Amino acid sequence: MSTTALTVLGATARHGREIVARMRYSGKVITILTPDGHALGRLIMAKQAGEPFRITGTDYPTRDGTGIRDYIHVWDLAEAHLNALDAFDRVLADRDSYAINLGTGTGTTVRELVTAFNEVADTPVKVIEAPRRPGDPAGVFTRTDRAARVLGWRARYSVADGIEDALRWAAVRDTILP
Repeated sequence: MSTTALTVLGATARHGREIVARMRYSGKVITILTPDGHALGRLIMAKQAGEPFRITGTDYPTRDGTGIRDYIHVWDLAEAHLNALDAFDRVLADRDSYAINLGTGTGTTVRELVTAFNEVADTPVKVIEAPRRPGDPAGVFTRTDRAARVLGWRARYSVADGIEDALRWAAVRDTILP
């Protein structure tokens, strides 16, 4: 955390005023701590188990019938948060909160994610189709113009980059985490 951000947070705490910069991401973070929370994690688990990956929902009104999500690499997310800390004083000079959406601004369908995964992975994963899960939206991705304007930030890593890093992480995760 930058010295400026620590100074602002300390002064804010002393004056009893809460100032919040909210960073929102509506998609999924690539390079994962727990593997079962989203499609990429389930793809990795399917690869490791030698089992097919279940695509839940193939009849959405999207370009290939599968759900769309805005996958963001964890390093992009970290960089955006660092930029937010550096911009903290300027952004919150005249307000108590400010929301900034983080993402790539484009969505990746589940089928596109599987294709990218199979292009990167040493062993392709087979797919089986399953019905939609109740409550799943057809697509979720974010507008990134505010992050670019206010933080000078845009996502730099591709979905393929994230998959490569997630696979490397999955290979060592259990030896590092308890």
